[in-house]
Amino acid sequence: MLEIRVLELGNGLAAAYATKLLVDLGATVTKAEPPRGDPLRCHGPSPTAHADRGSGLFQYLNAGKGSVELDTTAETDRSRLAALAEQHHILVESLGPGELESLHVPAPRTVVRISPFGQSGPYRNRPATSAVLQAAGGWTARIGTPEGPPYFVGGH
Repeated sequence: MLEIRVLELGNGLAAAYATKLLVDLGATVTKAEPPRGDPLRCHGPSPTAHADRGSGLFQYLNAGKGSVELDTTAETDRSRLAALAEQHHILVESLGPGELESLHVPAPRTVVRISPFGQSGPYRNRPATSAVLQAAGGWTARIGTPEGPPYFVGGH
């Protein structure tokens, strides 16, 4: 059986969930976290018995993954990241437009780039809050009354 190795680079729910699905399908995933850890570690309720492992959401999204702490502003850690990328088949990143290129990471066989408005084009740097994405997707037009204010779906 072929072992698929995936490197996750970035913050937020999208890359974490995408790689969670790959873990569920049998892939080996390594999550590269910033020096103080992924911000999702502190998001939402943390169980008191296992608070050192992060929030319930973080534990759900990252169960079965390996983790490495990297400071991409430090040259030594950028070198470690490049070496990691060469050891993996797939890179899943959600860094933002142009950020992967600025790290000079060698691309593995497959690169999955997650970005709300793409890597190029006029909206690539537009803020992408839940409200903005719901409005851009037309959700706010389908909820509430036409004469009233827009309503937003809860969650992320």
